[in-house]
Amino acid sequence: IGAPGRWVRRQAIRAIGADFFERQQRQLEALVAKIDAVSVRCERQRAHAEDAARRAAEEWAAERQALRGAMGEIRQQLGRAVEEAIEALRQSQVETQAALDRNAADHAQMASLFEHLVPSLEQLSASMRQSNERLEMLWRGADRMWGFLHEEQEMIERFTPFFDQSRGPEETIREHQRRYVPEFAGKRRVVDLGCGRGEFLELLRGAGIEAEGVDIDKTLLGVCESKGLKVTQSDLLDWIVGQEDESFDGVFCAQVVEHLPLGAVDRLVAHAARVLVPGGRLVLETLNPTNLNVFMGPYWADPGHRQPIHPWTLTVMCQTRGFMENRVVYSAPPPPETWLPVFESGDAPEQARPMLERLNRIVHQLNDSLYGPGQYAVIARRARAEELIPRGQ
Repeated sequence: IGAPGRWVRRQAIRAIGADFFERQQRQLEALVAKIDAVSVRCERQRAHAEDAARRAAEEWAAERQALRGAMGEIRQQLGRAVEEAIEALRQSQVETQAALDRNAADHAQMASLFEHLVPSLEQLSASMRQSNERLEMLWRGADRMWGFLHEEQEMIERFTPFFDQSRGPEETIREHQRRYVPEFAGKRRVVDLGCGRGEFLELLRGAGIEAEGVDIDKTLLGVCESKGLKVTQSDLLDWIVGQEDESFDGVFCAQVVEHLPLGAVDRLVAHAARVLVPGGRLVLETLNPTNLNVFMGPYWADPGHRQPIHPWTLTVMCQTRGFMENRVVYSAPPPPETWLPVFESGDAPEQARPMLERLNRIVHQLNDSLYGPGQYAVIARRARAEELIPRGQ
């Protein structure tokens, strides 16, 4: 640290003794150890992120193969049509040849026509056969990809009972979701998309708010039905697409959007805007990706997660689909005892305090990135017609 630093150290030792600096040394060593641990965790996160990118690329490849398969079917139909046309032309050539025998004057002209036309069609047929062979290879690749996707879906279904166990006690979930009940005060009809065991439906019922739930999991819906809750077994996107315009005044969806492709999330928000009455409330809760600690535990533990969604992204998605007053509410912070400790500077010498303050700012930044809230919710209101700004203005 140079001569000035050594001078500061000697002055500090004379002022407060070696005991203070031994405490500071231990705190610095603890901070370095935690920073090293964070580096290891970040490296693991990078590896997980690369794996997520690979899976996204595989999904996109599967969709592209499906599109190519559809194009292949069209090409096969076209190939059959060309083959039929060639056969018809050949038959016509035979019939025409018979006619030409009866009319020698036209024989040379018609023979020249078929001489040029038939080879061209045969060349086209050969090209189509080659294309069909290539498409058959693509089909085999698509079948293998479909097998991989089927195996992944089977694994997720096999893991589902364990995910249900990791949800936590129902009372814990109810207490966490209780904060959202006031958002639906005075509402007459609310739907919980991905209702699970029905904790939020119970809270709404206790507040005198009519509500129903939708979930794909038959086991979880059995728990809801045992509580006397109104629920429907369905894919939530299929269900909301089939609902009438302006038929609800509240939509709640917790811990679901991270399981959907980003395009499906946008479609969900669009249909939520459609089924909500003007002024209706939308609440979307998900994991908070600005907290790096989320990626070291709950996010990657569930293979059903497709991608994290940044609060800004989900907010803009709501805004562009006709929602107003879009608020981001954070929740589920980790306990303070898990935070990195700050350095006490009360009894530090005046010369050392600027350095301790800089170190504490670094510690606060690390705490914000690593130990921030684990979840967030976008709370939005469907705009009324007079609030919407026409395009181009």
